[in-house]
Parts: sequence; C-alpha cells; structure tokens
Amino acid sequence: RAGLTDTTDRAGAVLVCDATGQMSAIVSLTTDSISDQLDMHATYKRGETAVISSGQEDPIETTVRYSPANKVIEIGAHTPAARIYNSVIRGNTISIAVEHADEVTTTLPAPDATFKAFAKTCMSARTKAPN
Repeated sequence: RAGLTDTTDRAGAVLVCDATGQMSAIVSLTTDSISDQLDMHATYKRGETAVISSGQEDPIETTVRYSPANKVIEIGAHTPAARIYNSVIRGNTISIAVEHADEVTTTLPAPDATFKAFAKTCMSARTKAPN
C-alpha cells in the first residue's frame, strides 16, 4: 500500500497506507529522484520539527525523521502525511520547512490511475479497520 512520485523537476514523495488506513510519508527535500535518494545508504537520521503548509489550510507542525545524507524526511504521523495526500488531490503546492535543511516547495503530480487505486485501497482499509 504505497504510492511513489518520481520526478526530476520537483521534489517527490512516497505515501504509505497501513492495514488500518493510517498514512505516513517520505518527502524529498531536493529535486533529485526520490527512488535514487532512498537507494542511498544513509543510516544516520535525526528527529526534527517540520512545518508543513498546503493551500489555504493552517500550517501543521510535526516531528519528522530527517536524513541529511539523502535529503529526505519521514513523516510518521497520519495527519501531516494526509496533508501531503490531500495536496495531490487538490493540486495544492506544499511547503515543508525543516530546521536543519532548506525549505522545499513543490506541487506533486496530479492523480493518475495508480494514485486512484492507492487511494481506493487506503480508504477501504480505513473503513474496515476496528475503531
């Protein structure tokens, strides 16, 4: 249950949905291929505070794991990861500011058939999950 955007002209993201429909995300802080970034051997990660903004919604502050070697952040909490997901659906630009990294602003690719299948699978998991 994962969806990947892999472009070289803008920052990419990986959205993951667990068996209960809860989301997490990995977001690139550069325009490099996120697939290549994830393939890099980068064992050191640090906890950071990130501020995620999208569209007209109030920014969300959350704790992320930042990997300085491959310039990605891991968002483990559902609400900020869902903000990334919703930005795809709405076509909103997202901005992510992390204390020890450059701020990134990107628009993720519009939903395609693969994204729609991911969304359907995730929604199905959420509705089937026990409360």
